[in-house]
Amino acid sequence: MEWKVELSPPTMAARHVPIPLTGLGTVELRDDGIAVTAGKVANGYLSHIILASILFFGLGSGILIDLLGAKQTIALGLTQIVVLVLVGKAMRRGGAKAGAMTTVFFPWKNVRDVVSDPHTGCFVILIEKMKPKGGLYVAAATGPLEEEIRRRLQAGARRS
Repeated sequence: MEWKVELSPPTMAARHVPIPLTGLGTVELRDDGIAVTAGKVANGYLSHIILASILFFGLGSGILIDLLGAKQTIALGLTQIVVLVLVGKAMRRGGAKAGAMTTVFFPWKNVRDVVSDPHTGCFVILIEKMKPKGGLYVAAATGPLEEEIRRRLQAGARRS
């Protein structure tokens, strides 16, 4: 059985580490596992922007205080504003961007569970003991995909 889906991994603060697949694609339930075809997450360098912002905050505060003789509260306030602007711009860019289409196969023995994530509005297919591992965040699917995966897991598909 094959379903058209939209994968939507969160960019930050995920309860389950997102598997780097995003965008429109398909999920095919086979007797031996789940085949997922979707775009690979294109590196958006969000973590680099946040790290650079933290470094700028520390260095910028020190430079303003030591070299320019600015008061500590003014220096911290100015660097906080710059950091907030940088992080805000990075976050506003939206969710993960889709790169090249790829197909990843997850055997049933590695599919742990299906859970709902109220923060993202997705249901998450949890994958363990393989690479990639983590959660596939399914935002929308045609048909009762979540229920079918649960049914197969309860029927013992993991043991195969």
